Amino acid sequence: MGRRKPPAQVLRRGLSCEFAPLVSGQKYQLLRLLKSSQGSCSKILNATFCLIPRERQMEISTLVGGLGIGGVLATFVRSYLDNRQMLAKRIFEEKRDAYISYLNISNASQTMPKDEALWARTAAIERIHLCGSPDVVRLLDIVSNTPPNSPRDTINQLIHAMRADLSF
Repeated sequence: MGRRKPPAQVLRRGLSCEFAPLVSGQKYQLLRLLKSSQGSCSKILNATFCLIPRERQMEISTLVGGLGIGGVLATFVRSYLDNRQMLAKRIFEEKRDAYISYLNISNASQTMPKDEALWARTAAIERIHLCGSPDVVRLLDIVSNTPPNSPRDTINQLIHAMRADLSF
């Protein structure tokens, strides 16, 4: 067998650390490489990894890889859940505002001029059509087609459906 090259020479050629086993006398040359300005980041990492016994190298690389992938995966999951929560909050606020504005406009429309009340109610109804649940939209269509002096059963059902839609 030929003479083994010191790790500094092996690392300068870009070979991996499995070809550069360390013995106690070669640690000095490795430290000299690390202190020199010629050592790049990959060489320094490779040289540092060579100081670890071979049986531990696989365990450490598996651990570091698992932490890296787990950290990235946790970041994506956290981002997904935050976006989902923000979207649910925004939908809730939009529905709440639409339902409240419809109820306020339907109450105030009794004292408004007829044309203005019609436009305000139509705008509020269309806003509920955009963001309301199917049950609320169905009951809203029934309420908007009922005559003015009819019983309040359908209106109470509409209010109950609005409350059920806003509760989680």
